[in-house]
Amino acid sequence: MKYKFHYISLTPLKRMVLLLFFLCGFAVAFSQNYKDDIIKMNEKYQNVSFKMNIEMQVYHWNNTEANIVEKGIVKKQQDNYHSEFGDKITFKNKKYNILVLKNEKIITYLELANYSNDANVSQNQMDILTSFKTDTTNLNKYIKLISSTKETKTYEIPLGQNGIEKMHLKISANYVMQQVTYFYEKIENDNPIKKVIITYSNVVFNPKFLVNEFSEKQFFTIKGGKAVVSEHYKEYTIKKQLY
Repeated sequence: MKYKFHYISLTPLKRMVLLLFFLCGFAVAFSQNYKDDIIKMNEKYQNVSFKMNIEMQVYHWNNTEANIVEKGIVKKQQDNYHSEFGDKITFKNKKYNILVLKNEKIITYLELANYSNDANVSQNQMDILTSFKTDTTNLNKYIKLISSTKETKTYEIPLGQNGIEKMHLKISANYVMQQVTYFYEKIENDNPIKKVIITYSNVVFNPKFLVNEFSEKQFFTIKGGKAVVSEHYKEYTIKKQLY
């Protein structure tokens, strides 16, 4: 039996949350237009290590308070990646892709050695590690600046896809992503979500990570050709993804 990684079974909403981790950039002062801002936002996280906190609030129609609140953290160092969000841990180093499902108490891992020369390896699984790609030659002319201060800018961006009507994108004066809000279309008996607010905080660039921060040994070790879970995950079942 082949076990599919849950990276590719994330909801479109959570895929967007993960992709938006990489929507930041740097400049000394604010640019005067959205195109310049986006180009600069695409640069900041390219070749640096970082960590940040994320909070996602989901609001349903006719509710003034969030129906769902999930919090998480993301860490990245070169090609190493570690995120904890909701009940999932997503981890990657040079040797493995690892997914931990806390509620189900399952660890799934994929060995990367045999994929080193394949440019198309597990593309769906690795989308969370790629930078957000923006077509700067065809930016929507209806994008508008709705708020601007010395500290922040907020853009309103029409989307019209996946049931999402528009997005508000808030960035700081040094082009660090602060908040994204998705506004959903109201569809009878189909989508209960009114809006989703994703907040990014405590962003640290080039932090000092622990020596074993990106070691798979915190999850398991290989003994006699077999994966053995660490003490912390002794109640978990571990499964190897087949090619």
